[in-house]
Amino acid sequence: MTQRKVEDFLREQYSELSPEIKKVLLQLQTDVEHLLLDVRLGLKHHERVHIEARAKECDSAIGALRRRIEGRQFDEDTPDKYTLTTLPDLAALRVLVFPKSRLDEVNALVQLKYVKHGDWTPDPVETGEPKRWRAWKYYGKCSTSSEIQAEIQVVPTLTGLFWQIEHDAFYKPRDPVLRGAAEKPSVRERREGVYEAFERLEQTLQEELDKNAAQDGW
Repeated sequence: MTQRKVEDFLREQYSELSPEIKKVLLQLQTDVEHLLLDVRLGLKHHERVHIEARAKECDSAIGALRRRIEGRQFDEDTPDKYTLTTLPDLAALRVLVFPKSRLDEVNALVQLKYVKHGDWTPDPVETGEPKRWRAWKYYGKCSTSSEIQAEIQVVPTLTGLFWQIEHDAFYKPRDPVLRGAAEKPSVRERREGVYEAFERLEQTLQEELDKNAAQDGW
């Protein structure tokens, strides 16, 4: 009889957890939409707060767990020591926000509810020297489940949209040519340049908005 592999056990576990993941995602999405309702109702024509929800797919979850272990290889002799519930983002929300003033407002509300009044853990995405935050992440558990960890991301809209491209082209490319190119210093440098350009653009736009608001107030 062929011995079952770690991946077989994990796929079985994912199947068992799937209904619970969906419940957590539903609760999280409902809670965050309610939390941000007043902000979204008060948006001006050019402002955006868009909420995206996703449950981590089975293969993606197994791959994420594999990347967390030394050598990125499962020990087939001890399958019981691996569990998908250690992942912090089986259920996740991404909140895309524009402009910066709204980003700060949304992040403050999320942080107040989930960190200051809850027990979620902040895990910001940092970049550059000196270090600055590119986006904010928080992970923890909802009351729906004692096992499933969920994640909330608060991200500038331009950065979040680029992440969608970066995920398939650089983070998890299927094309072997792209996999090799993604590791080249020149490509990494250009990617960082894209983020820096986004940050400068958003900062400039925010400065213009602040300037116009001051003039209107005068």
